[in-house]
Amino acid sequence: MSDDRGATEKPAPGFWRKLMLALEGMDESCVADLESRIRMLEVEVARLGDIERRRGSASPHDATWSASDASGSMTS
Repeated sequence: MSDDRGATEKPAPGFWRKLMLALEGMDESCVADLESRIRMLEVEVARLGDIERRRGSASPHDATWSASDASGSMTS
């Protein structure tokens, strides 16, 4: 089942409270690692969204997008 929510959609009510309660009993280093991973995922989602927007706005005759764009390097 796919999740069609956009990256800007807010989480369900109470999500952050439930997450904080779940994290309270965890070791602090584990929590810090999870927070770091969440930040990295947010950056990756934003980067992929930008690539998708560029691909969507390109004309069918525009061949400047390549697989290297997906790796973060610009080739145009």
